[in-house]
Amino acid sequence: MALIDIFPPTFASGELLSAAKLNQLSDVANGIKGAALAPTSIFCRSGNDSIWYARRRGRYVSVDFTTSGTSCTTRILINGQTEYNDGTLYPAGHTEVFDLDAITAPVAEGEFYAVEVRFTAVSATHEVTDIRETGAASGGYSSIAVFTTSTSAVNFLAKLAALSAGCTALAGPARTPSATWLRITDSTTFTLLRKQQYLYVNYIVTGSGSQVRILVNGTTVSNDSTEYPNGVTKTIDLSAVSGGPAVYGSYSLEIRRDGGTLLVQYIVEGPTASVNYAPAWAEGEQITTADVGSFNAYKTVLDECYAILGDYYIARPSIYRPYDHPRWAFHKSKRYLHYMRNGSNPASLSDPAGVQPDISLSRTTDDAPFASYDLDTIDWLAPGGLVLAYECDVVWLDDEP
Repeated sequence: MALIDIFPPTFASGELLSAAKLNQLSDVANGIKGAALAPTSIFCRSGNDSIWYARRRGRYVSVDFTTSGTSCTTRILINGQTEYNDGTLYPAGHTEVFDLDAITAPVAEGEFYAVEVRFTAVSATHEVTDIRETGAASGGYSSIAVFTTSTSAVNFLAKLAALSAGCTALAGPARTPSATWLRITDSTTFTLLRKQQYLYVNYIVTGSGSQVRILVNGTTVSNDSTEYPNGVTKTIDLSAVSGGPAVYGSYSLEIRRDGGTLLVQYIVEGPTASVNYAPAWAEGEQITTADVGSFNAYKTVLDECYAILGDYYIARPSIYRPYDHPRWAFHKSKRYLHYMRNGSNPASLSDPAGVQPDISLSRTTDDAPFASYDLDTIDWLAPGGLVLAYECDVVWLDDEP
């Protein structure tokens, strides 16, 4: 499922330190950094009875919800079976955790499954605020001590081994999630995991009384009454938001349409320009005390990756058809698009520049609810390129067909 294979080298006492092994370590460390910079998953919240789909890669599913008022029973179904049914009110929020190996209808790794939440309420408010799948165990990454000019040969070898172990510990968290989003047309709140410094929200708004407000963790970061028939991008520095999220912290993004006709084009995080990478080595190169900085670069890169990736793989499911004729978007961060389209109108993929012809997607059936499309067959679509999807009931990205 990951975009990279993590096979760090092993180092043995008495072995000649080769550029090949050091470059292997550099490739792995830089690959993990690439995974850390990959798009984050975006969860679409809902206060209605709703279904979300995911493809299992982890072990546990957590469902966060709030309920308040006179009476509200929350029922959670996974794979069509009721796993939770309770009328306790949780105005401050509550989390239920489910083991995908121990539910009524267990989910095998690689299978798609549904998480459905239903509310039976009387004079109450209710909302699912997050659903996330996580790995079975912590990666166990531990930062090593810095290399110094006085590092002994024995300690040097131990630190090299610790760097390889650190890469292995980040293998699980470095698995990149499916990162798609619903192109909303009305007020909606999303939940994201912060990975980078900046958040970019692009939208089109037209009509008399246009007014779009954007809030992060409840703090207004943009409130604009301008019409933007050709679209506008709002850049939000997450590190500067009052009450904003820390890196590896979940946060809410509310896009509120107070007037006009709205269409959100894309939601994506972006980093500051990075200057830290694992080094390249040449055969025959002599390592001296002057290379301490190069070896510490491994530590810097892996520590930065750990700050973004944390201890666990985390992915969020995609909401099922929250409005008629849904529109989606995603950047090509994986090879295969998995989608569901069991209806009369055909689904399609579109070039956001409007230059390339649309790509028709085949319909799915009740017996085979998901189909896949190989994005590598789109000659105009480069890695990281933006794609628009129309009429899909739900979408999911994966590196496996």
